[in-house]
Amino acid sequence: MAGISWSQGKTLVGLLGEVKQIKWWHRIDLGKGIITPGVTDCKAKLAYSHLPDRMDNLRVLDIGAWDGWWSFLCEHRGAREVVALDTWGFDTGRRGFDLARKTLRSNVIAANLDVHRITQQKLGDFDLVLCLGALHHFKSPLVALERIFSVCAGKLILETHLDMLEVERPACAFYEHAEAYNDPTTRWGPNALCVEAWLRRAAFTSIEMVGRAPKQFESGGTRATFHASGHNLRGH
Repeated sequence: MAGISWSQGKTLVGLLGEVKQIKWWHRIDLGKGIITPGVTDCKAKLAYSHLPDRMDNLRVLDIGAWDGWWSFLCEHRGAREVVALDTWGFDTGRRGFDLARKTLRSNVIAANLDVHRITQQKLGDFDLVLCLGALHHFKSPLVALERIFSVCAGKLILETHLDMLEVERPACAFYEHAEAYNDPTTRWGPNALCVEAWLRRAAFTSIEMVGRAPKQFESGGTRATFHASGHNLRGH
């Protein structure tokens, strides 16, 4: 993403000062040797997410975008329009996304909307929907997936935390406190069979687990990526 040019008038010292004032989640290359000090290196997740190398003419929805690393990547890979969706309701809110968007001279659109309130009337259809590292935070994963299906005309790429892997039927752990990753916002630990069952109940088809996180990336939890077809690809 370093190929995206800087906004005019942005000085190195000024940018460094703004970066230091923000609590970052993503490590975003802003150019000029400046990489935001996020706790997550999305490049490690990219290896097992199997995103298309080119997204020319695709309309993309990035759910749980936060600082926007995935949104900016999709734009850099040629997407004709990218909508970054989140609620930005805690920590430094949308300041990181806004600063990165401005610095990279990006055209990514920010949509401050809860995933459970997604509708086709509000957002339209998307050729590609990303839901990377967000499902296990949702209050109602199945309801959220039904809402996602309503706007997914092409493919869904879903990456999530897994648990209950020893159970040979769809099963899910509920975390009341911060049992997973020491993170109180992580609510659910489904097994792979449960994720696939949720996707089927939400009407997705051609569901496949396409990748597992390497052990050194999992930080105490198992993670995997699933691909599924949306409403215009039903039965394909």
